[in-house]
Amino acid sequence: MTNNPANSNGWNGIYLSSSSNNSLTNNTANSNNDAGIYIFYNSNFNEILNNKILNNSNTGITISNCDPRRYCYDAGNSNNIIEDNKISNNGVGIFSQQSNSIINNNFVCGNANLDFNYSAWQYKFWG
Repeated sequence: MTNNPANSNGWNGIYLSSSSNNSLTNNTANSNNDAGIYIFYNSNFNEILNNKILNNSNTGITISNCDPRRYCYDAGNSNNIIEDNKISNNGVGIFSQQSNSIINNNFVCGNANLDFNYSAWQYKFWG
């Protein structure tokens, strides 16, 4: 999915559920009532690259085993790559739960509550 607008939706801009091996590149996900991009339930090996994710009410990007209504399931998400995105002016920039995603080289700042909210990420800072 490349070069698409996903703006001003009543729920999420882009929503993947049980969906693997996708590439979301050069899209805009702005001013949605929940998340700009929501990845849920056993969604693996997805790439989220070079997107503009701005002004969403809840999160810029959510990767979770819980659906948008917050019903949670056992299946997590693994090996997703989030890279080179601009994520600003959302409630939370990136929220991750039950995920081992790779987060690299994103511009994440100016989000209202937190830039990052994670429960199980392994992260490394390079000098």
